[in-house]
Amino acid sequence: MDSQRELQKVMYQAEVFKKQIDGINQQVNMVELTIKSMESTIEALTSLNKTATKTEVLLPLGSNSFARAKLSDNKNVIVGVSMNVLVEKSIPDAIKLFDKNIEELNGALAEMQKKSAEIENQLVNLNNIGEKLIRESQNQGQI
Repeated sequence: MDSQRELQKVMYQAEVFKKQIDGINQQVNMVELTIKSMESTIEALTSLNKTATKTEVLLPLGSNSFARAKLSDNKNVIVGVSMNVLVEKSIPDAIKLFDKNIEELNGALAEMQKKSAEIENQLVNLNNIGEKLIRESQNQGQI
């Protein structure tokens, strides 16, 4: 009977670990999408810096809708630096800001992947314990 209780505890803990790994994987995916978005923004800023003023551009409005606009400044952009705070920055400074943010996100990503790997190791150990408990129970005729 003790082996069965122990096996139930192991199975419960394994399920908790699986949910933690799933949560971390969701966070990893969100961070990766954010990094890709920032990299695309850097590419757009680099192109904008090379685009002549008064060139007609498409201004995104959302929901895949655009307006035509004429570029009046190809040296500065407005960048969100925190919740509801926008500042004007030169394009090189804006790129540096995005590069710094990407670097920080890559650090966070590495930490999440490290934590996920640690939990996966614990899960492997639990699986081994569970298999051992099952064998013991079978040998004792409890299962």
